[in-house]
Amino acid sequence: LGFRRVLFRSIIFSGFLALPSAIPSLFAFLAIFLPSLSLLFLFPTSTPFCIQPYIHTHPGSLNMLSKVTSRPLLLQGLRCFASAVPVATPAMKPSTSPAALRLPPRLSVFPAQKAAAKMNINKPIGAPRAWNSASIAKLNFKYELSQAAVREMRDCVKDLIRRGVSVNEVQAGPQTLPALARDMEEMEQTLLLEGPAFAILDPVPGIDSAEERCMAAFLQTAVMGEPIVQNAEGMRAILVYDRDRNRKMRDGQRYHQSHEGGSIHSDNVNTEALWDYLLLTCLRPAPIGGETILLSTLAVHDYILTHAPQALEVLRGNFLWECRGFDSSTYECPIVMYNDRGEPVVRYLRPYIEAAYKLSGRELSAAQVWAMDVLDACCELSELQLRIFVGPGQTVVMNDLQLLHGRTSFVDPMNAGPVVNPYVASTRLFQRTWVKKG
Repeated sequence: LGFRRVLFRSIIFSGFLALPSAIPSLFAFLAIFLPSLSLLFLFPTSTPFCIQPYIHTHPGSLNMLSKVTSRPLLLQGLRCFASAVPVATPAMKPSTSPAALRLPPRLSVFPAQKAAAKMNINKPIGAPRAWNSASIAKLNFKYELSQAAVREMRDCVKDLIRRGVSVNEVQAGPQTLPALARDMEEMEQTLLLEGPAFAILDPVPGIDSAEERCMAAFLQTAVMGEPIVQNAEGMRAILVYDRDRNRKMRDGQRYHQSHEGGSIHSDNVNTEALWDYLLLTCLRPAPIGGETILLSTLAVHDYILTHAPQALEVLRGNFLWECRGFDSSTYECPIVMYNDRGEPVVRYLRPYIEAAYKLSGRELSAAQVWAMDVLDACCELSELQLRIFVGPGQTVVMNDLQLLHGRTSFVDPMNAGPVVNPYVASTRLFQRTWVKKG
């Protein structure tokens, strides 16, 4: 009994000693919680409420906290909390929880034989992630950047152009543009990884010229990961426009240099090493044609699994690929592979495969030709396609490993002539960037 009494008194005494040091922490908590709670009642919303907009639009709140308490760990924790909580926007509902924004590490990709030893790769994925033209209408695929990210990006774009920095010279990352990085991370998690595998970003107010839009899209790319080199010249941002209306892909023209449509594909074809995301930004649409076509890789895989499983077995085998735009070498790789979650990963651009076999003096087998015919036929099914018109300043962000894309053919004005400066020409003009996650 005496021991318990001494222990109880020690606990009470320790509590009184700790109380003065706990008061600043209590004030810090109330300084954040009470204003946020009042905002909740003053501005009710249907989306989950969070304190991040208050922190971002009232940066002085953390300065105020620094006067209440001088503890660096507490301030650091509050800043981390503010940056981790997602902003719910009208274009993206619902917002994710803070814990969900801790992005998983980059998924590994395996050939079918290795993947089959670990998981069931013959199980349909199904809706909603394996979307089709009917079910995509029920899914959200637009994302609205926060005002903090817009201001941050606009100021950076104006400064870079004022200093004469070209897009391919830009060095930026999450530390350079923290608000934009937070937004793009949320978009990545909710739409690219857990959603339909693509997102549409609307034009950024105050960024109006083609050059400014190129720069803004590259900054969005840079905060997502490493911008990947796309050709032998080392370019990390490529302008997509018709270089020569008389030259076709069968003549060696790259897809982004032509006006041809069809050829539903992924961009992960020029090099053996895989990367993750593709950003396609409209700088100037075509007067006629040029619709963007999107298909869920998961839905295409499900369709072939149901209707032509023999073709799927062939597509899981090795094909020959051309490193077009880099050098004349080739490599071998399957069209269909699988990630850690047992989901299909597809890389495909048929003209590049056929050119690789021609370069190497080899021939595609009858089974390989038939399997690609099956894949092409599935990609042309209207029930699996989403067709959208991407307007000036809009960017389509794609998970290139789980989304196939293409376009309808387009024409430029008859008097367009050879393009000297694509920024001021009259031709259809897009910018393309590739991202590899860290």
